[in-house]
Amino acid sequence: MWGPLDIRTDTCLNIKLERLSVHVQRLGDEWLFAHSYADPDQDANEHEDTVVDSSEPPEETSWLRFVNTREESLELTPVLPDRPLVIRPESPISIFPERFARFYVSVPVWLRFTAVHGVSRTDIIDIPSRMLSNTWFGDPAGGELCYSLDAPLRRTPDNLYFESSSVTCVLVVRNSSSEKLNFERIRVHVENLSIFEENEKFWTNEIRVVYKGADQVSQIDIMDRPSDDLHDARKIADPRVIPDRNILRRSYTFFRHITGF
Repeated sequence: MWGPLDIRTDTCLNIKLERLSVHVQRLGDEWLFAHSYADPDQDANEHEDTVVDSSEPPEETSWLRFVNTREESLELTPVLPDRPLVIRPESPISIFPERFARFYVSVPVWLRFTAVHGVSRTDIIDIPSRMLSNTWFGDPAGGELCYSLDAPLRRTPDNLYFESSSVTCVLVVRNSSSEKLNFERIRVHVENLSIFEENEKFWTNEIRVVYKGADQVSQIDIMDRPSDDLHDARKIADPRVIPDRNILRRSYTFFRHITGF
């Protein structure tokens, strides 16, 4: 479903991705967008990812209208959320001194619609494939508004469920301190990451974190590619925000026994 979209003038395209449904119309020199989410109590597996042409939008649809040129086409690409994610594992995690662990977590993508006219590209709208709750990370004065993601931190990619609505983030955590590293949640600035594709599966850059102690600054490295296990991955989306080293070191701070602020 990713890539160029064939939308003829005065027709409506319906895109379904899990519980998300997006209607797109092209009327003259305007692009019209409307989206909705299915009942959260309904099993997500009942929703197949589809692109249906000439579908009728629901009655009383609330449209967003964008005026642009007549000769452009439309392209759909996956992008990462526009805020940091506070990832909460299923249970607290401890890493012993001088040990490291590799984690895999599935992050829901956003749908980016881009108007293309020759070499000119105009991003029109980003739509989340899944609505995430807002959360505050840090103290009241120096914290940051983030999205909350309750997701398991897998130890191997073998037990990951790959789907077109998510991208796998690879996180390597090394404990270089003299005491156990205990954490119940971690903030990851996904807006600093790229998206790669290999065999129709999406991956982010590998993130390497070295924890040096509660009073020390963590060392953060965002690699140029995903895990070393991937050999033919190609970049399909750049980061929303080019990472700044000082921001990174503050952003990936670990906290022990966090219960919330």
